[in-house]
Amino acid sequence: MARTFRATLSLSMQGKTAYGKVPIDETVVEELGLRPGETLRASMRGTQFTGKVHGSMKSPGLLVPIDVVRSLGLREGQGVRVTVHGRT
Repeated sequence: MARTFRATLSLSMQGKTAYGKVPIDETVVEELGLRPGETLRASMRGTQFTGKVHGSMKSPGLLVPIDVVRSLGLREGQGVRVTVHGRT
């Protein structure tokens, strides 16, 4: 069952790799029982990708591959609508 939420995109580095980062809505975390380290199938603006849940249980986020961020022309601080389709 897909879940859609709105979030603000930020950019960060994980090791030597750049990623987009969006906080995951609390209700989505609770409904899907998400935990840091899990991999999700998600989409933004019709572009599907695989992202990893990161952060803590209190404030988890979704790492978005930088090529997805660039292909959609997204920038830091921009509001986005994210749809989580499920786990991989």
